[in-house]
Amino acid sequence: MKHHLYVILILLIPLLAVVGYATLEDPVNVELTQIDLTSVDTLLHPTNDTIAATDTLTADTMAVDTTHQRILFVGDSMVGGIGPCMAKYAYANGHEFAYVSWVSSTTFAWSGDTLRNYIRRFDPTFIMISIGGNEQPARNLKHCEDNIRKIVDIVGEIPYVWICTPAWDKDAPFNFIPERVCGKKRFFDSRRLDLERGPDHHHPTPKGYSKWTDSVAVWLSDPQLTAHPIVLNPYPADTPSSHCTAINLKPNGKLNFAHMGDKPKSKPNGMGAPKPKKETSTTDAAKAHGATNGKVEPAKDGTPHTPKTAEPQPAPVPQPVPQAQPVTPPPANHEGE
Repeated sequence: MKHHLYVILILLIPLLAVVGYATLEDPVNVELTQIDLTSVDTLLHPTNDTIAATDTLTADTMAVDTTHQRILFVGDSMVGGIGPCMAKYAYANGHEFAYVSWVSSTTFAWSGDTLRNYIRRFDPTFIMISIGGNEQPARNLKHCEDNIRKIVDIVGEIPYVWICTPAWDKDAPFNFIPERVCGKKRFFDSRRLDLERGPDHHHPTPKGYSKWTDSVAVWLSDPQLTAHPIVLNPYPADTPSSHCTAINLKPNGKLNFAHMGDKPKSKPNGMGAPKPKKETSTTDAAKAHGATNGKVEPAKDGTPHTPKTAEPQPAPVPQPVPQAQPVTPPPANHEGE
């Protein structure tokens, strides 16, 4: 009996489907599209022309930029050590180079007008950034990430790379933020390097800085590893490190030291420009004019006012001291003798 019921149900299913389709007002039209097997075959078995076109596109995208670069390297005190070493690579390969080392600076310090001003001053075609040594123990990671994104926004369309601090704490949460923001091909991970450290156990020794620079230069020259490779071939042993613009800032942002190179050449962008003359401060001008408290009172025409001093008076001529007159005793009275 059950067997007959199964047979009846099987026959009813297609019958109900036919009745339902017949009652539809707008039957569904199904169109079959013919697949172009030629295009599929081209993908599976590319021709020589296809391979050449693909190789050309890849080469154009990842080719080393052989043009003359104006490189600007900014960051914290670590830049003050790696900067002179990188200057040798830049000089040997025909690039202009300037670095700004701001002691104790953070991503917050570089996320505003300071970076804008140096970009405006040097007009770089390539920017290198190394910040984070002072933020290894940072806990407000959202604040740090916002600052890094602001820095990237300021850089804009200029090719750049972020050189990770050779952190003594490789697992510090901050060290993972720049790579996430900048991307793998714009981030050099210095944490994998074993560098010789100085007495503070944080900053590398000169030997450590040199090793660090060599690793960065190799990475920046490899089109497979970085987004915008440039020419940084090894330099001769006698290459000087002074053919650059070096600016060192104190923790408060004031200039601590500036070097404009041994053989300066006047350039509109300031790189390699002659060392500027010492500017006379307001205090120095005040002292030169004899003003008190370092203030100079300007005249109506805008020129500094020279305070008048009293004309020297001649010393008084000493007067002779009058001599004491001898006292004459009165004459003796002889009356009554």
